[in-house]
Amino acid sequence: MNEVLPLIGEPGTLVVTGSSVGGFATALLTDDVMARIPSATNVTACVDSALLYYDGWLQTARDLWRAPDAICERLTGDNIVLDALVALRRSHNGVKILFTGSTRDHDLQIYQTYIDTGVMSFETTHASSALYLDNLRRMCADDHEIWHILVYPAPRAG
Repeated sequence: MNEVLPLIGEPGTLVVTGSSVGGFATALLTDDVMARIPSATNVTACVDSALLYYDGWLQTARDLWRAPDAICERLTGDNIVLDALVALRRSHNGVKILFTGSTRDHDLQIYQTYIDTGVMSFETTHASSALYLDNLRRMCADDHEIWHILVYPAPRAG
């Protein structure tokens, strides 16, 4: 960031995005990026392909990653991305949030199966695909506080 900031000036628009592990980082760190670019008043956080349900996110963030308290405080449930995006929306109401993903995401299906069963298999199954689709549905239903802007967009003025 220290290298990039002098090159970009003071933009009014900012898109923070990442895919896969970068999608998790986008959810967790958009707030930090915004703090470094206060001139950006039109901000979008776009999380791509980052969805894993796991009961141990807070413990992992604290004990393994040694994440700062500001990040750990956001982690209240089993969906790290949703927790982070809800916290982002609460602290920055005007931020637009996008989430993209595919029901065919091979790697997330494999890793979710590993989290749930402890068995690492590099093949997806009908069951892992169905579970991932259920998880996507669950995520969209979990918190309409942020999703309604995507699911039910307001009509454009004029």
